[in-house]
Amino acid sequence: MREIRVELTTLLGLDEHPAHLPGWGMVHAAQARRIVASMLTGQWRFAVCADNGHLLLTGITGRRPCPPAQRPARDTRRGGIVELQITLTRLRELAATPTATGAWAPLIADLARNAQHAETLQSQNGRPRTHPPDAAPPTQSTQCTQPTQPTQPT
Repeated sequence: MREIRVELTTLLGLDEHPAHLPGWGMVHAAQARRIVASMLTGQWRFAVCADNGHLLLTGITGRRPCPPAQRPARDTRRGGIVELQITLTRLRELAATPTATGAWAPLIADLARNAQHAETLQSQNGRPRTHPPDAAPPTQSTQCTQPTQPTQPT
């Protein structure tokens, strides 16, 4: 494979969301895990999003879910691209419990460090940290409200 886009939680076995192979379409979670396991020498990118889906941060990580000594030698003909996708909330949850993520813990810690660094830079620049400028401002209310239904003319 040349490229796969998959949620990090799927690779951890926490859910069964399908992955996407650009140019091919969707593949089920188990197949995605097998494909990613064969792409340890490729370029691993990440996309961290807010819970509302807005992209917050992208980058490249050198971490893999195996010790460096066990990683196959770099082979540009077979590497490909793995794009890991995760929400900031879920990333923080996973980073707080490294023992639960096993071999993935160093990779998750790397993503969490990148996210923390990006938030620090954004707060120094006076920009919202995790709230995109085009989104509605956050509310302080904890109540859920139902949208009102339009009334029918009589």
